[in-house]
Amino acid sequence: MRYAFLITFTLLAQLTFGKVNSSKVNSTTEKQALGFTFGPPENKTFIDSTFNFTKLIFHTSTCYGNCPVMHLEISEDRTVKFSGNYFKDENFYEIDSARSGNFTGQLPEEIYNELIELIIQSNLPTENNTSENILCCDGAVKTIILYQNGVRKYYKAMFEAKPMKELISYLYTFPEKLELTAVDENFRFEK
Repeated sequence: MRYAFLITFTLLAQLTFGKVNSSKVNSTTEKQALGFTFGPPENKTFIDSTFNFTKLIFHTSTCYGNCPVMHLEISEDRTVKFSGNYFKDENFYEIDSARSGNFTGQLPEEIYNELIELIIQSNLPTENNTSENILCCDGAVKTIILYQNGVRKYYKAMFEAKPMKELISYLYTFPEKLELTAVDENFRFEK
């Protein structure tokens, strides 16, 4: 008899060995016994237990259209500070005061866990690129500052790398996902 082993490479790949009766080995049983999948198995949430989140800061700039200017800070205790300027759809030069201002709130645990998973999947902890970015054109510049495992990571791009797209899209939707309270306080966000 051959025995099974399961080797999992966090968020990247899964290699599976199965128990096979050596007297009945053929190409079908070999394929069933030895499987390799790239990417995490579907419908599973992976939270890296070595990932120690402290804080994330997210900034966006204007563009030549109605791109919102956002400043967002999320702390390890799930508190949120948000400052945003949204422009009216029909007039890109006029602020939409109903959606703009300074806000605070608390992330629900489910959204917090989704965020942590997206941070891990985005490979942000290994990204640290500012020198090769194009910051010239009609697009919003997105900045992420991440404090994790005692290290500060900095990411800035107008045209983000593919692994970053899902995280940045998710951060753009935060104001709609959360119950935020308007405050008069002016926040100072790290740049």
